[in-house]
Amino acid sequence: MFHFSNGLNDSVFPLEDFIAIATECSTSTFPNLRKVYKQTPQINTELLASTSSATLMKSRTVTIPKYLYEIHGRTQTALSLAATYIVGILTTVLVLFSTKQESFSLTQYALLVALTLDIASGVVANSTQGTSDYYAENVLRRWIFLALHVTQPLLLIWLFPSDFLDITIIAALTLASGSIVNMLQTEAEQRVTAMSLLVLVLGCATLICSFSHKISLLLMLLYSTKIILAFAVRWNTHAPSNQAPNTQAPSNQ
Repeated sequence: MFHFSNGLNDSVFPLEDFIAIATECSTSTFPNLRKVYKQTPQINTELLASTSSATLMKSRTVTIPKYLYEIHGRTQTALSLAATYIVGILTTVLVLFSTKQESFSLTQYALLVALTLDIASGVVANSTQGTSDYYAENVLRRWIFLALHVTQPLLLIWLFPSDFLDITIIAALTLASGSIVNMLQTEAEQRVTAMSLLVLVLGCATLICSFSHKISLLLMLLYSTKIILAFAVRWNTHAPSNQAPNTQAPSNQ
């Protein structure tokens, strides 16, 4: 695997420029490079191509449009964006395959798809550096995020009314746990506390509560993971922690 770094920080490096430089080096600066390559049978060209692509994808920085800041922050790596949407889509497909026994209307199916995409993708998105940095910039923004996530359990109750009590209990425990983690000052404290609380909430959801639908149970487990661990922990953020709220309100989307 080849790794390119300037020794100071990562920078955006267009793939086209990389190919042009590599071509020039192989034809002029190092005229014998091709000969040496052909004489080295141990090199697996397929592995080299795949690892090089993975490295470029991981290091490439994407600037996020302002209207998506609340989801991805200001910048993300291509790998983080791909993982966020792939996980969301695959989880949604699994959920839809499990709805054969449900008598949902078209509106309910559309809501279920939207909730699954939001919750499953959010588990990944909220743990990325770009999103973590964005919410760490403004403590008020973090509390608004937690407050808005009361709506997801309410919508799940509308889809699965027989699980009203179980969804309510897990949602209350999740938001309380997320609030506790959010008030802690250091990442080390947050990580340990978040993992401890998450284990207890997941145990309560699976062993004490009696969800009658596997889908509502899955979505509440992902919801708890998203709030308590992925969002509430400030993952090695470069922004100041728990700073006073900015006078500028969060952007309306």
